[in-house]
Amino acid sequence: MNPPEKNEQRPASRWPRWIDGLNIVILAILTFKTYSALWAPQMVYKALDPAARGGAVVLSELAGRNIAMMLVSLLALVFRRPGLMAAVVLMGLARETVDAFLAWKFAPPGEPGALMALSFVPFLVAYVFALRVLWKQQAD
Repeated sequence: MNPPEKNEQRPASRWPRWIDGLNIVILAILTFKTYSALWAPQMVYKALDPAARGGAVVLSELAGRNIAMMLVSLLALVFRRPGLMAAVVLMGLARETVDAFLAWKFAPPGEPGALMALSFVPFLVAYVFALRVLWKQQAD
């Protein structure tokens, strides 16, 4: 394969659209959770008291981490590099695995923790399939 001419554009990496869709859904969720952590904790984080110093620190750190994950996810969508998108997907897989465990472990009394943890399974499966596609594309 010949290198592209000077005025030719390098084609964008092509992975299935569902990987972009997954990333966009996760960006929407992270945006909502970040908004909630910063300005309306009662929407999602009812157990944390934002008026207490400890609660405010936890919510601020959570929002900061979400913003960092959102930034990396946006960069992966813009620059279309399989390795970068694979890193985003791997980060998501790790985050959702931990969240599933925490949903099970800290389920409110009377709520089925195992059922809450199972709600993460579709995301985990999608991430595993996405990683397979992206790693294969990165190797090519």
